[in-house]
Amino acid sequence: MNPKRRDINLQLERIEEELLAESPDSRFAVRDMQERLAEYLRENPDPEQAWAAAGKYVSDYTEARKFKSRGKGEEQMTLFDPNALLVLGDGFRIRMSDAKQRHVLSAAEQRRLAHEAEENDFMRDMRYFLSRSTAFRNMDETLAEVEARDFGWQEE
Repeated sequence: MNPKRRDINLQLERIEEELLAESPDSRFAVRDMQERLAEYLRENPDPEQAWAAAGKYVSDYTEARKFKSRGKGEEQMTLFDPNALLVLGDGFRIRMSDAKQRHVLSAAEQRRLAHEAEENDFMRDMRYFLSRSTAFRNMDETLAEVEARDFGWQEE
């Protein structure tokens, strides 16, 4: 990991600890984390760039710490990782170690919604691939040629 990235991650850990210490219910808003990191990055002469950078760093940080099943299926006794973050919706996260029943239920609902969206995207993609694969007239034709001929695509 490059030194700048390491320093940013250390700062994000400090910010997370501050936010958790200030929170009565052990959750924090990703936006609050981004605001504090943006303040830290204000050394950058362009405040908008600092805000965008803070957003990217916070997104990467929370994504890397997001709860993930590890693929061991039913053999695994628990998926618990005390430092993993559960997605609660509306920009909020909570550490698994601090989650209460309502947080677990909220995280389950967020996961269900994400799965539903992913499934819808997958089915849309499969319909697209199937419709295009059956439109080819020969083995040498390109997808761009099929799109232009049968689906109205025009090169800009």
